Amino acid sequence: MEPPCALADVQNDHVDVWAAVQDPQSTRDHVANWLKTDARNVSINVTLLGGAFGRK
Repeated sequence: MEPPCALADVQNDHVDVWAAVQDPQSTRDHVANWLKTDARNVSINVTLLGGAFGRK
């Protein structure tokens, strides 16, 4: 099994996140909330992921 992980690149007021997530919109909203920024400043890049039955 692969460990869960993500990569984030923070540049000024914008964040690019690469992660194997099934719901990028919710992930964007969570990241924006954690960083206390607007969701428009967060981009989620979905990487390859496994099925909906468990981790990849």
